[in-house]
Amino acid sequence: MKLTDADSLNGFQTGMSEVYNNVFVPLGVTKGWNTIQLHRPFEWDGEKNLLIEVCFSKNAPNPNIHVEGSLTAFSSNAY
Repeated sequence: MKLTDADSLNGFQTGMSEVYNNVFVPLGVTKGWNTIQLHRPFEWDGEKNLLIEVCFSKNAPNPNIHVEGSLTAFSSNAY
């Protein structure tokens, strides 16, 4: 995660803080909303944009996990 003043991003981002890493015990996610408890706290100043990088590997025999985004009342993007 990272705070940024940018409204759009281009290229590789540096200065990210790792707040969750569960290499040895897979995180079970299901369809719908999922809550992920962070391993390290991250303080948002309430003003800057929050950049969150999510990486995952599907190494299980279950169906694909789809990530979806939706319109918001503020500037945001989902990929």
